[in-house]
Amino acid sequence: MTAPLTGRRVVVTRFEMEDGPLTTALRRAGAEPLVVPLIGIDPIHRDDSLASAAVGEFDWIAFTSANGVRMFWARLDAADQTAFRLHPAIAAVGPATARAVAALGATSAVTAPEFVAESLADALGDVNGMKILWPRAAGARSVLSDTLRARGAEVVEVILYDTVARTVQDETRNRVLEADAITFTSPSAVHAFVACFGTSVAPRIVCIGPVTANAATEAGLPVSAVAGVYTLDGVVTALSRMFGVAPHDNAQQAPPISMQ
Repeated sequence: MTAPLTGRRVVVTRFEMEDGPLTTALRRAGAEPLVVPLIGIDPIHRDDSLASAAVGEFDWIAFTSANGVRMFWARLDAADQTAFRLHPAIAAVGPATARAVAALGATSAVTAPEFVAESLADALGDVNGMKILWPRAAGARSVLSDTLRARGAEVVEVILYDTVARTVQDETRNRVLEADAITFTSPSAVHAFVACFGTSVAPRIVCIGPVTANAATEAGLPVSAVAGVYTLDGVVTALSRMFGVAPHDNAQQAPPISMQ
């Protein structure tokens, strides 16, 4: 049986290795992934707010990205690393972030089903009177902290890193523009793409969820599909469904497909 994405070149704009979770899922579906990370991670100097309270003092530690997990771990001393592994209330947005927590020997007590901060806020339930640590990137949406504070929580935000746009070589640019589809998993990747490539592109645009899709639409990119489940596997499913009903023609713009 032919895999649903056989013969399709799909651009991965998120930062991951050639054997990362999205590229692996794409290959499993028959696609040829082209990894072109458009944003890099720029660590920010140590935030004193992290040193002012021990990890074990927080009722919850909430993560909205796998990068946040890794950058947070790198800032901890040995005692706090041990406390983190033993912490009973770590919350992760989506399975990829939960896997990053597990890779460090810790366990996610809650994994939000959707790759958006709103889903994580809902998954935490009643947080009235609780103290919550949120390690995050500079420029992250404030919806998580705003929602949790409105529900009575004390939220300590620790800014660990910033995202920076990467340059793309001409040869790689041509391969991207000749691809069948381009995937986006964050608004920052969308903005970096538009700055590098503009908005007149032939490949179909597929986004991991409505936040990223809205960023793409507002930037002027025509979004062809949005994952119905806001995960990396959901992106592959959206691609498979889209190409299952669309002609094999890069130059022809597919009509928007709702996957919600």
